Amino acid sequence: MPDLRKNRLISLFLVNVASGVATVVVIFIGFLLSEKMGPLPPLVILAAVPAAAIGIWRSDLEQRGRERDLAKRVAWQAFRVLIAWEAVAIVLTGTFIIIAYSAMAPVPHSHVSAGVLFLIVIFAVAVPLLWFTWVRSRRMLDLLWPLPGMPSPVRNHRTCS
Repeated sequence: MPDLRKNRLISLFLVNVASGVATVVVIFIGFLLSEKMGPLPPLVILAAVPAAAIGIWRSDLEQRGRERDLAKRVAWQAFRVLIAWEAVAIVLTGTFIIIAYSAMAPVPHSHVSAGVLFLIVIFAVAVPLLWFTWVRSRRMLDLLWPLPGMPSPVRNHRTCS
């Protein structure tokens, strides 16, 4: 039984990471479109992607016979993951802009130090993001497939969150 839980956890984690990466890609496409269409596409994408994810998770779980409250709670865990990925996309975009503007500054600078700073920023942002995604994936696993002897997540959702 533990191997099945481990496989499910890894699958949930990879699905959450893939959806997060897809969210970041869609946001960057929205930013590219904003050059031609104004600031509305990125704002719509920032709101629409997590909302669509919640709808997809809820409808899929309900079609598979899960209780409505459980499906809602799992969908909110996925929503939190996507919001974290969106925040990282915004932080990285801001960092790239700052690095690009600093490269155009009239003061002497080194392109090597900009590359090292870029790698430090990506590492500093990626590690907590992957940890957060792992924690939320574990929470989704506990909600969907609780261990034997654990209280039901649906009946006791007010006492344990």
